[in-house]
Amino acid sequence: MMRNWVKVGLLGLAALPLLATAALAQLNNQVPEEISRVEIVEHLDEHIPTDLAFTDENGNNVLLSDYFDDDRPVLLNLVYLNCPMLCTLVVNGTFDALSAADMGENQFNMITVSFVDGETPAMARAKMDNYIGRYGLPNGAAEWHILTGTDESILPLCQAIGFGFEYVEERNEYSHQAAAFVLTPDARVARYLYGVTFDPATVKYSLIEASEGRIGTTVDKVFLYCFHYDAAAGTYSAQAWNIARVLLTLFALALFAFLGAFWTADRVRRKLRNNGPVEGTS
Repeated sequence: MMRNWVKVGLLGLAALPLLATAALAQLNNQVPEEISRVEIVEHLDEHIPTDLAFTDENGNNVLLSDYFDDDRPVLLNLVYLNCPMLCTLVVNGTFDALSAADMGENQFNMITVSFVDGETPAMARAKMDNYIGRYGLPNGAAEWHILTGTDESILPLCQAIGFGFEYVEERNEYSHQAAAFVLTPDARVARYLYGVTFDPATVKYSLIEASEGRIGTTVDKVFLYCFHYDAAAGTYSAQAWNIARVLLTLFALALFAFLGAFWTADRVRRKLRNNGPVEGTS
């Protein structure tokens, strides 16, 4: 009898792929058009242009090539400095991972680049001072700089990385996905690290591999978007909550299917025990 109710429970759980397909189809119908046009297209092992001109947090004119050498890889964040939440979480997650990682000194360079034309070195300096006051310099970093620039340099860099973003005029915000990028010393894309928190060991060994010119694979690809952040409410109003509702619904359905099978089997078992075997059966 125990085997029977387990089978019933497994049949209920086996129905979950169909439920998931239906739920995801419904979710896809609810995805805002802006999000459907924003994605990260991976360009592993491809070079980024290093002759692009930017301005650092001190107002100095620099080229991306200034941060690449024969020995050290580069850890790159693409953000906008006025982002209400997600960009800050990505940089926080990067610092948290580096703080926890057992890194030697001067192991890599780190650059944070604003993808918004019009953000200024003064904004970059204020952001950097805030982080240095909270964390100090990134653990293991030889240098860290925050760069601002114009679309003439920003767009080729984003295109080379495969980083998509879009301005949402009615919200005065940018839609984009959360990730950090690891580059080899000769400016090839070595790793994509997705999300807003990063495993310290993964970050460490991604940098070590990149320093040796090795190209890694995608790590923890999740779809977190900065989209329709409601500063007054302190929440994201679109995709994240839709996904959460779908996952919770699937979990509840799985639980009810299993419990239903268990309760049904238990009632049958109790009835047989109380009434004895049915006449004519053995």
